[in-house]
This record gives sequence, structure tokens and C-alpha cells, in this order.
Amino acid sequence: MNSKVRDLLQPDTGICPDCADGLLDEMRCGRCKRQLYGYEEQVYECPMCESLYCHECWLALEGRQRHVGTVKRWFDGRSYGFISVARREDDVFVHRDDLEFTPSEGQRLTFEIEETGKGPRARNAKREG
Repeated sequence: MNSKVRDLLQPDTGICPDCADGLLDEMRCGRCKRQLYGYEEQVYECPMCESLYCHECWLALEGRQRHVGTVKRWFDGRSYGFISVARREDDVFVHRDDLEFTPSEGQRLTFEIEETGKGPRARNAKREG
């Protein structure tokens, strides 16, 4: 469109539905793939790769996000178990290598979550409190 015509019409800036549909896939968190359109928290952008991140993933990338959960199952002979975490559907795997103690079922822990190819894994787990 001619810039003189655009200046005379003074249109509002917006996005047509066809373009909006194409952008929805680009407006996902680069880590958890959460849809960021309409997301209520702060959205972060990496200036190098230009990926977008939700607030939770950005904190996790910085290594600052800790979770609280309860040891659901612990297999002493195998040195691993699973932690139940509120607001997560899947349990979090925990291995003895990520603990400085042997946990017991029902014990509450704080930890960071690493997303792996096999699912979420607890890292740097500690007793709560």
C-alpha cells in the first residue's frame, strides 16, 4: 500500500486471522512448548537465538527454580525412585546420584527439574526445610 494512502487512512495496527494462525506456532515456549499467546506471566526472549520462554522455563534455565515434592516410591536396591509434585501430571524421577542422603517414602524434598529424553528428572535434591 502506498505510504501516503496509509497515512491518510491511519489504520489501527493488527494482525489478520491468516497471519495470526501462522504466528501461533512461533509463540510457544522454546523449552516446554507452552502457548505464549495470552500467557499472563512475563515472557522472555533470548537475544542470541530469539527463542521465547515462559517465566517458569526462564527461571529453570537460569538454575533458580526449585520445586517441592513428596517421595512417592523409593527402590533401595536400585537406588532410584519417583517424586510426586503438585501441579505436575507426571512423577519426577530421582536417582541416588542427585541426593546426599537416602530418602524414604513420604519424605518431602526440594529440587530442580531437568527435562530429559526419558522424562523429568530431579537434580540437586535436598530435604525440605
